[in-house]
Amino acid sequence: MSCTFGGCTSLKELKFPKEFTTDNVIDMSGMFMENNSIKKLDLSDFNTNKVTHMNWMFYMCGGLEELNIIN
Repeated sequence: MSCTFGGCTSLKELKFPKEFTTDNVIDMSGMFMENNSIKKLDLSDFNTNKVTHMNWMFYMCGGLEELNIIN
């Protein structure tokens, strides 16, 4: 999932459906980087047990006002 939404400058909010799973993801680095427009992120359903890379995940996300990462 590295750089999946990186550089999506017009993305303001992102909601993931319940069916979306991250159970086997190992790389989330740069996933939202350089996205100053995003204001809200709910990642509370993300399973990060196998993730080994999260560097730069929120780099240059200066507009981020709400981040939920706890389930």
